[in-house]
Amino acid sequence: MTDIKMLKLPSSEGELLQAQGVLQTVCSSRRRSCALVNTPTPCVRKAVCHIQKLKTKLEDWGQKGGNAQHETQNENNHSNVWKCVPSSDGRDEDVTAEVCIEGLGLCAEGNELLTTRWKKTVDVLSEVMCLIERLDLDRRDAEKALLEEKEKAKKLLKKQESLTHWKQQEFPIAMQKERDACCPDIAELTWQLKIRRDQQPQVRDRLTRVEVLNRRLNEDIDFMREHGPLVEERLQMEEEIMKHIRTTESQTSETLVGVSQELEDFQLEFKEEQIRADTEKHNTNKHIQTLKNHLSDKLSEIHQLQSQCEICHRSIKKSQEKVRLRDSQITAVLKEIRQFERQRADRNDGAMTLKEKLEDEEEIFTKTKKQLLQLQNQIQTTKGEGDEKVCEWDALLSQKRRDLLALRAEKEDRTLEIEDYKKKIRQSEHAARQLQKDRKRLMLKINMNEEQRKQAEDQLERVSEDHACTKTELDHLERLTYLDELGNRKQTEVMKIQIAYEMKTFHILKGDIVTVAAELSCEQTQCERVNIELHKKFEDASSTTAQLEAKMEKLRQNYTEKPQTIESLKAELCDVHAAHEHLSDEFEKKKGEHQTRLKSVKESFHVVFLRSEKMSNRIKELRLKSEGLRKASDTMEKTTSAVPDIIEELKSLLDTAAFKHGTATVVMSNLRKDVTSCEERKCRRMQVHSVLFAQRRAVMKDMEHIYKRDFKTTWC
Repeated sequence: MTDIKMLKLPSSEGELLQAQGVLQTVCSSRRRSCALVNTPTPCVRKAVCHIQKLKTKLEDWGQKGGNAQHETQNENNHSNVWKCVPSSDGRDEDVTAEVCIEGLGLCAEGNELLTTRWKKTVDVLSEVMCLIERLDLDRRDAEKALLEEKEKAKKLLKKQESLTHWKQQEFPIAMQKERDACCPDIAELTWQLKIRRDQQPQVRDRLTRVEVLNRRLNEDIDFMREHGPLVEERLQMEEEIMKHIRTTESQTSETLVGVSQELEDFQLEFKEEQIRADTEKHNTNKHIQTLKNHLSDKLSEIHQLQSQCEICHRSIKKSQEKVRLRDSQITAVLKEIRQFERQRADRNDGAMTLKEKLEDEEEIFTKTKKQLLQLQNQIQTTKGEGDEKVCEWDALLSQKRRDLLALRAEKEDRTLEIEDYKKKIRQSEHAARQLQKDRKRLMLKINMNEEQRKQAEDQLERVSEDHACTKTELDHLERLTYLDELGNRKQTEVMKIQIAYEMKTFHILKGDIVTVAAELSCEQTQCERVNIELHKKFEDASSTTAQLEAKMEKLRQNYTEKPQTIESLKAELCDVHAAHEHLSDEFEKKKGEHQTRLKSVKESFHVVFLRSEKMSNRIKELRLKSEGLRKASDTMEKTTSAVPDIIEELKSLLDTAAFKHGTATVVMSNLRKDVTSCEERKCRRMQVHSVLFAQRRAVMKDMEHIYKRDFKTTWC
């Protein structure tokens, strides 16, 4: 028994050892308990209290062992897997030799034998209590007998004194002399009687001791006759348990070596995974930096566009002022031209300029068409890139999920292995601490994976924001195309109005100069309308220039061409002013000569007629061009009608991306909940384990003290 160390946690083996220790203490007390006869009542009471405490502690220990087994069974229902290890000796005797390596200690599976031994230990303790109570009763009876004898002696002394007094009064002097002569003999006899009386308790003590020793010997003989085979069986069981403990120690040492090797492998794998995670983190940081740089470039481009838009607004305002001046000058010129016949040449020049303007507008229309095609191509490319990015992020998310599931499965496997090793290893606290460190490392790894997942979610959000920005840009482009179409339609309508107006003026020139003046006034009103429409166009252009750079370049080209036309108009106005002055002088000088030149006027009228025919031909050509413009506008309408379908496709893609993002968030939230629940379970188990461990350690310390004290008493 001295080679066996006490376990830190109570187990079924501990119960056996305790029962055996109790048997030893009882046996030893039976051999050396003869001193209880001479002990006073407080010592007997202390002994009785000590035995009662032992009995209560044994009962509490048995209850705690049952509760611990119940708790371990409940923990087994949750997640533990208990395994049995066969003993080294495969013999089947009264006690089963199989031993379970539990978290509490070695437990022999012979429950019936344990119950019988437990009952026997309790019976032995009850017998000891009964013997002590009998001894106490005998002691009390002896004390009562002593008191009675003392009272009898006192009564006899009183009788003797009364007799002596009576004799002195009754008998004569001779009798007194004889009595005085017999006094020394009486004194010697009383002295001898006192000596014998003093020796009586010693003799009685010896007799009681001999009787107690005889009883104890008889009881020991009976006890050895009854419990001799049990003691032999206990010794055999102890030898078998020692052998089994040695085998289990060798097995645990082997398992410790295996566990240490596995831990080293896990540490190497963990280092490799840390390196991989660092590389992935570095790559993601690089990607984020590139995205940030791209965003900064986009912001700088936006600021440049804003500055350019402000410049364009300023140039538009200047051009509007110039147009207003031009309108005032045109009104003055038209008033002066009413009086002259050179309006026809000016009209022809106006038709030529209109033709040039139409050609310029056709070029602008073709350019806008090309730009729209380019924008559509860009939209398709951006759409494809966005889809590719979304697919890549989905693939990354799926990989992260698989990694998380793999890590979770590995974590569960490791926890099961750890629990198995805890069952097999009783005194491997160092290995358990290392396994707890590995758990912490795995939790850190899971946290790192969660951070990477968060980064992936942030990147997905950024991609969705970019997608939304592209969508807004597409909407702006659609609006701009719609506005361009409206402007082109208005321009075609204005051109039609101008052509009709020129036809009317041609017929009016055939009629009369007065009608021409009236038509000129109508033309002024129409010019004012045209100017108002141009102002509206300029305002629309100013609102749209702040949105797209391509459209700004178009507007810049238009505005660079318009100042040239304004300068040409100014030069023409200067020429017209000079001609007007020259004609006014000639008109004052040659009023009388107009009648003579009527014939020349008729000839000029014929020339004008020919020119009008040319103008009609030109009008036909302009009609053909207007039809071509109509066809182009129809194609533009078709393209604009196709744009909503594209937008719907993009919306559907956005909805799918949002749905995937929602599912990803739900999955990640579920993973977080699972991780938190696992952590809470772990904390609860650790708390329960720590509480039970502390309680059982305290109980085992108390039991160690009790056993040490009992061993000291037995071996002393």
